[in-house]
Amino acid sequence: MRFLFQVHRLVLSSLVFVWILGIISVFSLKVYAEKVPEPKVVTLNPDVKDYMRVLAGPPETVTMRAGLVVLAPGKSVGTHNTDS
Repeated sequence: MRFLFQVHRLVLSSLVFVWILGIISVFSLKVYAEKVPEPKVVTLNPDVKDYMRVLAGPPETVTMRAGLVVLAPGKSVGTHNTDS
C-alpha cells in the first residue's frame, strides 16, 4: 500500500512539473512572438575613406556584424576578422 502511495505521489509530481514547464514555454513563446523584427535602413556615408561600421551586433542585431570597406585602387582587404 505504501508503495502505491509513493508511485501515485511521483506520478502527480511529474504531472505538475510537466504542467509548469508547459505554462513557462507558452509564456516564453508569446513574449518571443511579440518581438517582430523591423527592417533597418542605413545611410552610407559617401565620404568614408576606409571603413564604416554598418551593423555592430547585439543588441542591434542578434549576431550579425557588417561594415563598409572602401579600397584604394590596387589594394586588398587581406586577412580580416569581423569579431574585432
